Amino acid sequence: MHSPGYRTFRTDFLGLLALESREPARHTAPMSLFEAMRQRRLRVLFVCYANACRSRMAEAFANAYAPDLVEAASAGLNPAKHVSRRTVAVMREKNVVVDEHPPRALSDLNLDSFDLIVNLSGRALPRTSTRVIAVPLPDPARGDVNLHRQVRDAVERLVRALLVKLLSARDAAA
Repeated sequence: MHSPGYRTFRTDFLGLLALESREPARHTAPMSLFEAMRQRRLRVLFVCYANACRSRMAEAFANAYAPDLVEAASAGLNPAKHVSRRTVAVMREKNVVVDEHPPRALSDLNLDSFDLIVNLSGRALPRTSTRVIAVPLPDPARGDVNLHRQVRDAVERLVRALLVKLLSARDAAA
């Protein structure tokens, strides 16, 4: 069953991924992203509601596309019991493997240990000193395989845009 409300959603993420800003950041990490990039892979956390679909897709894409640049992880505000079978299947279509470890709770992680957090849930996160980028995407959990594909493709575009931005920043800082 197709969900008409999710046919299209924002795919221009570059404006949302501004890593430099003239305005003071709401969350300021102890080490800047640029300093961290010079020293090691960036620790990026992707967050969604259940850690069963969106954040798992983003983690898998980031780790597959830029393992030398980022160390991606994922968590959920209210973790599901297992990873969505549809998520695993639609990611397999892209030849990207989703780690099927049990969904992780955001509350079990030290958010300040990450360099960047990408919030895909559209919900508020606990306070942290880590920079947070909010990019709410529809939750495909109860949708059909076509909605999972649409969300997967949006997540892939987001991750690619983020990685390009991070690579550009790293190269400019070098």
